[in-house]
This record gives sequence, C-alpha cells and structure tokens, in this order.
Amino acid sequence: MMASDPKLKAEMDLQEKLLLLPTQRSVHIANLRSLSLYQCSILLTVSFLALEHLRKKIELSTEWIHAAKLREDEARKVQESSNTQYARLEELKRRLETVAHQQQPMLIRLTRKKTEGKEEGGKEHGQRPATAEGESKSRKKPQIQGRGRGIGIMNNKGRGGWTGAGFDVDVRT
Repeated sequence: MMASDPKLKAEMDLQEKLLLLPTQRSVHIANLRSLSLYQCSILLTVSFLALEHLRKKIELSTEWIHAAKLREDEARKVQESSNTQYARLEELKRRLETVAHQQQPMLIRLTRKKTEGKEEGGKEHGQRPATAEGESKSRKKPQIQGRGRGIGIMNNKGRGGWTGAGFDVDVRT
C-alpha cells in the first residue's frame, strides 16, 4: 500500500531528497573545493613558469648590458690611446719644427760650401764628365750568356762546376 499511494510516494521521495540533500551538498562542496584547488595549482604553475621566463630574460639582459659596458670601456681605452698618440705626434711635430728652424742656418752654410767647392764645368770634384748620350764613361759589366740558373750552367770562368743535375762537370776532361 505504501508504494501505491501517489501522495505517499511523493512524501517518501521528498524525505529521501531531504536526507540525501546534506550529503549531496557536502559532496558538491568537496568537488568545488578540489576544483578550486586544482585551478589554483594550475595558476601557480603558470605563474611559476611566467616568473621563470622573466628571470631568464632578466639574466640575458644583464649579460647584454655587461657586454655593452665592456665594449664601451674598450672603446674608451682606444679613444684615450688615440688621443695620447695624437698629442705625442703634435709634440714631436713641434719639436721637429724647432729643430728645423735651429738647423736652417747650418744648412745654408753647408749649401754655400758645396757651391763654392764645384769646379768650373758645373760638376763637383771627382765626377766624370758626361758623354754625348748623357752617360758617364764607366765600364759596363759583361752579361752572362745562357738561360739563367739551372741544368748545364757553368760558372763564367769556364772551369766547370755544379750543373744543377746533381753532379759536377769538369771542363778539363
């Protein structure tokens, strides 16, 4: 009879729901808590990965800055060295000019002595007079006939010698 009465059946269903409702609520709350913990762990993992990525970027930027500072220091050293060398060059130029001005009277005296010491032909003492072609009368060296270095060459005195082929040549035989 209990199950046949619709009113009674509805009341039993309601009581069953009322009894199951706290359990369902606690299960639902537990599910929500685990879901929120899972979401938090995902957020923490993503945050950790993002922080790790930022840390690597910061390290790379620091390395680039350090390398740029090293290059800047090297460029500054080169510039200072260049400035020092330029100042030294200017100082040496000034010294050279002062020495040149000091020795200019000495050079004038030397050139006067040279012009006074020339002979009447306009040539300095000890020079040979020029020929019609403009060459001096000096001995010409005889040119060695032959192909140059190598096989079959004998020295210019005609006494034999090394041929270049690995054996000596004796002209007397």
